[in-house]
Amino acid sequence: MGILRRVNLPGVKLARTDKIDWWHAVPSAILAALIATLIAVGFNPAVGLLLAGVLAVVFYRQRNRAGQITRWIGARLGAASGALVVGIIATFRSKLNLPQLMQQAKQTAVERTSDPVARKTFQDFASQHPHALITFMVISMVVVFLVIATVGGILGAMLMNRWRPQIYAAADHEKKLEQTEKSERSDHD
Repeated sequence: MGILRRVNLPGVKLARTDKIDWWHAVPSAILAALIATLIAVGFNPAVGLLLAGVLAVVFYRQRNRAGQITRWIGARLGAASGALVVGIIATFRSKLNLPQLMQQAKQTAVERTSDPVARKTFQDFASQHPHALITFMVISMVVVFLVIATVGGILGAMLMNRWRPQIYAAADHEKKLEQTEKSERSDHD
């Protein structure tokens, strides 16, 4: 996919397509993160984070209709909204009872291990280094959350480009002028 070149038309300014307009992106990512956090906490974290990326792209398109949304821009919007979701969840961790959830995740990991030697090693490590295990689990969850939100942003960009093509004000205006001039010429001939 190529980058659009800037057209110098008097009074018409095209948005740069290779960069995110952060003035529009930040409010879009915040709104998407708020909605996605409710879904992530109340329903399913993976669905909420995937939706965070998609919604960030949708809201960005509503605010910036003239800009092109590439997959790369969608990925960055998704990652930004995913980071905000992780931040919101971390801020309210005491209300969400995250330590208990981490303990349940550790117990589930032990129960799912079928190898008795691996199970024993994991239990020994967990009992000797509980903070290291929790730190590793938190970092892993943050990375997975960001990857899911980034994939959501890419999917959102692909869907927006398919269902709501970009609006290029200057290009459309120029095409309409050319069509009008052609029709006027053909009428006079």
